Amino acid sequence: MAPLRHPRNRLTRQLIVCMAVYTHTHQFKSPRNTSALSGEAFINELLHGHPAPFFETFRMPITTFQDLCAWLRRKKLLVAQRRSRISLEQMVGIFLWMVGHNMHSRDAQNRFQHSPSTITKVFHQVLDALLLLYSELSDHQPTQSQAVLLKIGIR
Repeated sequence: MAPLRHPRNRLTRQLIVCMAVYTHTHQFKSPRNTSALSGEAFINELLHGHPAPFFETFRMPITTFQDLCAWLRRKKLLVAQRRSRISLEQMVGIFLWMVGHNMHSRDAQNRFQHSPSTITKVFHQVLDALLLLYSELSDHQPTQSQAVLLKIGIR
């Protein structure tokens, strides 16, 4: 039997190819989130800029957004994530941007410069907080605070 066709040599070649593919895939990574504008900077730019781009991005006026964030903070329904350094405003912004523009998680990862797991976790946390807020408000008589929900389209 020729030395190159020996089963042991074939197995060795397959192992070398597998090691090369693994090394190329896992050792030589290039950063994915490389935008000059982080998610927090994007939110701050919109919050402190002209109202029109903010409305186009989040589908609500700046004051309504700030009222919603203040409500969620005051009711302790949503808390900023210290570990991943995401403010409550950025969390709400991610959710509203995804829902308002029918965006996918991958789009939010690129726009806000966060990992897939972070985007998914944030989306579900905000959704849960808004559902709790809605259920709390729907059990009571209409109040001034319900006007905030009506402004953002939650009834």
